[in-house]
Amino acid sequence: MGKIDITHSHLAMLGWPEIVGMLFLVLVPVCLAFWIWMIVDCALYEKSTGARVGWLLLIILVACIGAPLYLFIRKLPRRREVTTPAGPRGPDCPLI
Repeated sequence: MGKIDITHSHLAMLGWPEIVGMLFLVLVPVCLAFWIWMIVDCALYEKSTGARVGWLLLIILVACIGAPLYLFIRKLPRRREVTTPAGPRGPDCPLI
């Protein structure tokens, strides 16, 4: 078998505008879904009203910074607290 010639394929004919356009079509929906997910998570799971309002304002007004900040500062630590067992679990420790 010989080499595959891609010089005349559709991929070889793509320029920077087309590549940027395709990335835009993929990244915008992903970022929008992440932003909405952080808004919903904050509205549902933040305990204090003051913190909820502050984080929601930050997430909504400064989306590209606020949503990742909320994820790393509030959501992931809260998730670790929930999944961390309260004490030792093993064959010697009965479940009550």
